[in-house]
Amino acid sequence: MKKQITLLATLLLVAITLLNLNYSDKKSKKNSDVTNRDRVNLTSAANSSNNETKKNDQKNLVKNNLYETKLLEKKGAASLYSFRNTINACTNPPNDPRFLHQWSLNNIQNPDIDINICEAWEISQGQGVKVAVIDNGINFNQTDLIPNLFSNSYDTGNPPNPSAYLPGQTHGTAVAGVIGAVKNNGVQLAGVAPDSDIIGISSTLSNVDPGAHVELADGIDWAVSQGAQVINLSWGYDPGDPLDTTTFPLQYGGHVKTAIENAIASNVVVVVASGNDAIDVIVYPGHSSPNMLVVGSIKSTGVRANDSNYGPGLDVVAPGVDVPLLDRIDNGTSFAAPHVTGVVALLLSVKPNLTVTQVHDIINKTAYKLGAYSYDSNGWNDEVGHGLVNAHGALVELFEHYYSPTLISPRISLICVSNETFTLNDNTLRTRTWQVSPNLDIVSSSNSHATVKANSLASNIGSPGYVRVLLGSSIKDTLERKNFWVGVPDIGTPSQPMVQFSNDLGGTTHLCSSHNNNSYSFTEPTGSGITTHQFRLRRFPSMNVVYTSPIRTGNGGIINYTATPGWYVFEIRATNACGTSEWIGDEIEYIDCTVGGGGGGGENGERGNFGFDKKTENEFSIYPNPSSDILSIKRKQRNFKSPSLQTYTLYDLSARMIKKGALNNKGEINISNLRKGKYILKIYSDGKLETHHVMID
Repeated sequence: MKKQITLLATLLLVAITLLNLNYSDKKSKKNSDVTNRDRVNLTSAANSSNNETKKNDQKNLVKNNLYETKLLEKKGAASLYSFRNTINACTNPPNDPRFLHQWSLNNIQNPDIDINICEAWEISQGQGVKVAVIDNGINFNQTDLIPNLFSNSYDTGNPPNPSAYLPGQTHGTAVAGVIGAVKNNGVQLAGVAPDSDIIGISSTLSNVDPGAHVELADGIDWAVSQGAQVINLSWGYDPGDPLDTTTFPLQYGGHVKTAIENAIASNVVVVVASGNDAIDVIVYPGHSSPNMLVVGSIKSTGVRANDSNYGPGLDVVAPGVDVPLLDRIDNGTSFAAPHVTGVVALLLSVKPNLTVTQVHDIINKTAYKLGAYSYDSNGWNDEVGHGLVNAHGALVELFEHYYSPTLISPRISLICVSNETFTLNDNTLRTRTWQVSPNLDIVSSSNSHATVKANSLASNIGSPGYVRVLLGSSIKDTLERKNFWVGVPDIGTPSQPMVQFSNDLGGTTHLCSSHNNNSYSFTEPTGSGITTHQFRLRRFPSMNVVYTSPIRTGNGGIINYTATPGWYVFEIRATNACGTSEWIGDEIEYIDCTVGGGGGGGENGERGNFGFDKKTENEFSIYPNPSSDILSIKRKQRNFKSPSLQTYTLYDLSARMIKKGALNNKGEINISNLRKGKYILKIYSDGKLETHHVMID
């Protein structure tokens, strides 16, 4: 089996070699105005091509969605930044023909040594982010870039004309491709942020003409004016170059430094290459400001590229050796930097208002620690900075500490039976699940929208509800939840009414028929939006309505009714924007608070043993009471004649008949399917009527 795999790998290697015959084995001749080193300067555009053959292995496909595997729940994001798949993670690779050779995105031979992009693409692809590439121009006829090119461009050498492009000057086009080549279009390769908008800004980038710095500064300023969110600078000036500010008057080089600082002050992220001189000095402008992201390069084996500059100021590294580009394979930190620029675009697509400092912190904190190096207490190494940029780890950190998607709805706190659409302002590509409370129905939903409405559970009595968005099936995966009041108001149930009474004499368990200062109040449920209410009184035992109040505002008032002593049901209903609730009531006794005994008032007007429910007056026993399943009825006397007519009727406190049936001095009522609360049981026997209070619990 091993021999078969080896043979397969050999055949693939030969095929790849034949396909790459157009790439030279040796570096091409450099322009006359640079040294024979592969500078970061734009004049390296036609520099070295691939001089190493790439080995291919059978591609292992595995899904490793962090949220689906619950790794984030078990370990927490901070411990996962160095987590890498032991086998390749691209389960759904794009159809771009050269993607399989883009080891920087999908390292088949060394799966740990890539920027972990495939999982990141499931979350963000840079949509809507403007990325400025200040370089030697972009070929606007490049098929793999056309859909992502911003409408405006700029030539710093001939403003305000559009960006200039000279045949053969392909460095800027190559850099733009690393960032934003269209993904999954069957053409060439895929960019790190394949949905980003590329702003092309051209410059001569001369390393001897002092005016070049003025032009570059102008290009940076123009990028900011166009709304660029991140700027890529894949060029620089080596120590000893006339325009390096360490050896040349600051009035020339200072223009670029000032423009960069102004851009950063405008919250624009600036990414710059470290340089290709194999020295422990970051080239200008990278060493001029600590607020830029400085990027070095590594090989596909995870070690620093031989010519990558390093040392103080280096933030992270990215693939920069044998990097597949739109027109060739090439080396240099020029092509490492745009990998980081693309990752920044992924972050800003999800949360556009991240600050420059936050972006730096995320990129550095989540960088993958390369095994060949040791790191200090700050997680930094002189040769590779904080490590290899980690696209998926950066997005995980963003969600953990910087990102809170919100639900937006036309209504702030109330949902009725009409359709309400919720929008999740989450700019990621993650698959989402919508959930709602039992009193809501989902009419329709998509990844970013859900339309809901109140269902029959909220048609008569409203209740609190919620709309929730999940990344998975578990509540632990909740992205965002909004709580709302659903339907008409609810001011209580028969078992738990929200109404309180006062008889103006300190009593709260009854009202006084002897004066008119009886009052009521109720507590409005949070968010129910009550605008008006109304109450009425029913008299026992007939349950006839004896008084209905006008429609009122507020949460209570005086009961303007002169009642005769006896038992009543006080019912109330309320109205909000969704409609009016059903009547909800509780029994209350009116007594004459000026007398005592015989139903009179005791101390503070509290009622005595008064009412129709004196047990000595009743012929029938009701038990158990309260009950939750079976209510038994039994006549107390043993010596009685068979009744000519004996029935029972069970009412709720709104006088609705719930059950009725015949008795023969005893019987049972199945109440297991009834709502908890207080009920009225009327028993008719031989022309006599008696009434009982029943509690279902």
